[in-house]
This record gives sequence, structure tokens and C-alpha cells, in this order.
Amino acid sequence: MKGFGSIGKVLTLVFLVCLLAVPAFGADPIRVGEIATVTGDFAAYGVAEVESVKIAAEEINAAGGILGRPVEIIMYDCRTRQEDMVNAARRLVEQDKVCAVIGPSGSGLCIAASPVFNRGKVPHLGTLPTNPLVTVDEKGNVRPYNFRICFLDPYQGKMIAVFSAKELGKKKAGVLYDVSSDYSQGLREFF
Repeated sequence: MKGFGSIGKVLTLVFLVCLLAVPAFGADPIRVGEIATVTGDFAAYGVAEVESVKIAAEEINAAGGILGRPVEIIMYDCRTRQEDMVNAARRLVEQDKVCAVIGPSGSGLCIAASPVFNRGKVPHLGTLPTNPLVTVDEKGNVRPYNFRICFLDPYQGKMIAVFSAKELGKKKAGVLYDVSSDYSQGLREFF
């Protein structure tokens, strides 16, 4: 993994998890799903994710794949819409029979599809979902097949407050936030 970037390393770990979930080794490709926000409000993040995953898969395949098996990425665009996210998750789990799913970046999207991944017992790795409810439900029960690779809202909000107080010496603050953004509201709450 010397030449791989962080996405490549994460992708390799996802593939290794897939190998544990796939019973027989052979020449068949390791099928990994990707759900991205290629269109819609988070398109800038989605396009970067798609390109990163594509590059990582190409590098892994050029190096001989994983245990001699090529990696195949099956990608769907959820258009930053929860209903499209759930439909893409169902298709990847039930029809495409992937062994794991990567993406997307939005917390609400990942939360909406979490029952699909948990019912299908397919590991899901969100790239930027910061809401704590991505990996635990409202009662605090762990969602065993949902993971993330980013800091949580409580941590980010706290660090903004610590920076403001310690580095800037400010003890009072007004917080402007976007009422239509769960992310913005989460940071406000934990700040």
C-alpha cells in the first residue's frame, strides 16, 4: 500500500472485509458499491469521492487485485436525496450483491439507508457523515454495519469553541447557522 493515498488504504480495508464476507476465492471480481452525490447539493464532494475510488481501484487492480481477484466498483448517484440513497442502497445490497458500500458524504443520507445495510449485513463506510446517529440509533444502540472515516459533530463543535476561547481569547460568541443544514445545526448545538 506504499503508493496508495488515504482513500486507497480505506478502500483496501473495505476489500479485505469483503473477502471475509465472500465464501469462495476465485477469479470473480470483488464487487464493492459506491453511492455518491455526483449531482445535487454535495456534488463537489461526490465527484471527488468517485474519482478517488476509481483511482484506488485502478491502482489495486494494477498491483494484481486482492488475493488475485480484481476489484469492481458499482456506483450510483443519490443526487443528495434520501429516497435516492435508500433506493441505491437497496439495489446494491439486494440486486448487485456487493460485499461493502462506500459513501456518500451526508449524514442524513447515511442515516436514511442504515436499515438497508444492517438488514442485508453489508458493511457501509460513509466518507463524511459527522452526525453521531450514523453509527448509533436514537436509543444509543450500535448500528453494527455502519462506519465513518471523519470526526463527529460533538468533537468539531467542541474544538471550534476551544479554539475560540483559548487561541482567540473570546468568551462570548454569536453563531450563524443554516436552518436547512443538519451539519450546520449540529455544529451550532455542540459549539
